[in-house]
Amino acid sequence: MPGGNVKEERPWWILVGGRHRLGRALAEGLAPEHNLVLTSSRSWREEQPWIDELSTGTQVRTLCWDASDPGLVPQMMADLERLGAEGIQFQSAVLVAGTFPEQA
Repeated sequence: MPGGNVKEERPWWILVGGRHRLGRALAEGLAPEHNLVLTSSRSWREEQPWIDELSTGTQVRTLCWDASDPGLVPQMMADLERLGAEGIQFQSAVLVAGTFPEQA
């Protein structure tokens, strides 16, 4: 749509484990044309300069999903429901996380 908000027109991708190595490279490659939701088992506070750089021209959301937390599944569902309520619909999901302990 001419004159529309380019950020809103970009498709959303979620990268589960999007903090280091392959996830980071994918995020950097996708950011020029996609909005991103990135997850990590740790706080994103230390990565804020990278997130700010990545956010130039795109929207980036970060979530903390710790696979060792027994409450992870309900937290994931709540986070995804909240994102959906905000109108975020994912075009794709990439799982690059290294460890997922067995859960129900």
